[in-house]
Amino acid sequence: MLVLGFGLLYSFVLPPYAAPDEKYHINQSFTLACRWANDLSHDEWRMGKVPTTTSFRRVGDEDADLQNENTTVFTWEAFTSQLFTTTDQPFDSHQEYNELQTDQNPLLYVVSAAAVFLAYVLHFGFAPALFLGRLANLLLFAALAALAVKTAPFGKRVFTVAALLPMTLHLAASFSRDAPLLGLCFVFTALLMDAAFGPNQKKALSPPG
Repeated sequence: MLVLGFGLLYSFVLPPYAAPDEKYHINQSFTLACRWANDLSHDEWRMGKVPTTTSFRRVGDEDADLQNENTTVFTWEAFTSQLFTTTDQPFDSHQEYNELQTDQNPLLYVVSAAAVFLAYVLHFGFAPALFLGRLANLLLFAALAALAVKTAPFGKRVFTVAALLPMTLHLAASFSRDAPLLGLCFVFTALLMDAAFGPNQKKALSPPG
């Protein structure tokens, strides 16, 4: 709950395109959502493999204020004022941009792209799609962090503090692939600790015999 609460706060205080390199992660998630929409479309055109030098977003998914990387109060106001906007564009509309993506591996973007695709299907506007993508990453990170705290046989407070660090929350509440990656690292570390010391917590604190 603390991760979700503070993460949402970070998401609004630091609006989209504010996190380090977030625009490239946004491009990756939106392109993946467009690919899914294209696969379900009745159009004959098929997107195919998209190079990292090209991105796709739904027609109209651009806003000079939101895409300004300067984190000013005006950007925050522009973001919050458009959270409930809708669009009449079909879910499978697409527009090509000469903008960079991160890489060709979409695995760490599946959750955020699914949220963006949901925004497409529900005809939400650009700002709501950005918010849902960030929220999906935040929910995933919060769930993984909670699982790590539950699994770890000791050091639970260390995991909690690490999950609540400002930079951790900044990344968790963004489109960055570091959000699921950090959560997976938390869980992996907790599982290793549980495998090594789970049956006997005192074993971790006692010197080898």
